[in-house]
Amino acid sequence: MQTQSEQLGRRHRVRFAEIVHTGLQDMRGATAPRLLLELCAPG
Repeated sequence: MQTQSEQLGRRHRVRFAEIVHTGLQDMRGATAPRLLLELCAPG
């Protein structure tokens, strides 16, 4: 994952982080807490 991250460039990494953050905020309270943890866990 680190190699892939380095190949993307900073702009793309920041955008992907924003997408994940927004998605997690939208899901908060709508799903089981365990699902949120599984989505955030690496690998």
